[in-house]
Amino acid sequence: MSETGKSVKFNIGAFLCYVLSVAFSWACYFVYAYLPSSDKFTNSLEYSGKETVYAFGSSFIAGIFSVILFAIMAFAFRKYFYELTLSSGKTGKLNIKEATAEWICLISSVLVVAILVVNTVLSYLYFSECLNMPGGYPFLAPTDNTIFKTYEYAILGNTIAHTVVFVLAVVKMSGLKLPNSKGKHSETENE
Repeated sequence: MSETGKSVKFNIGAFLCYVLSVAFSWACYFVYAYLPSSDKFTNSLEYSGKETVYAFGSSFIAGIFSVILFAIMAFAFRKYFYELTLSSGKTGKLNIKEATAEWICLISSVLVVAILVVNTVLSYLYFSECLNMPGGYPFLAPTDNTIFKTYEYAILGNTIAHTVVFVLAVVKMSGLKLPNSKGKHSETENE
């Protein structure tokens, strides 16, 4: 397998899948947050309530795409991310073992998928509520002072978390070793 400290090349395929997953995650949030309060679209006479509800469904669809793209990336590039985890070599003074690297990759992937699934489910709940309105006429309304506004904050928090993990992964993919560079520098000074 990969030796500790070995450099791993930047993988454009993994990067593009990750970028698209993050982009769809943000699309899920922005549609969810801004479409219900949009006067130009939601409260316009040009579009019916049914049309706006179906347009709002794109939030749910974007969430699904984000999950699918991340899952594809985590599966298709699992060996790459495993080698990337091993390439950093150390966490403080502890060497990363092969089994530990596998668990790091698996747990981090499962956590990110869980975050994205929560976003998708939360966006679906309001979409479903609008579709099943009493009287059978779907209508999209602002979410202020409702549980759906709380869902918006949860989606935003999850999307930010997904983005932070993405940025950290890209830093690692690019070969930068921010946490270890200071430690190595101070170790060489002490010698």
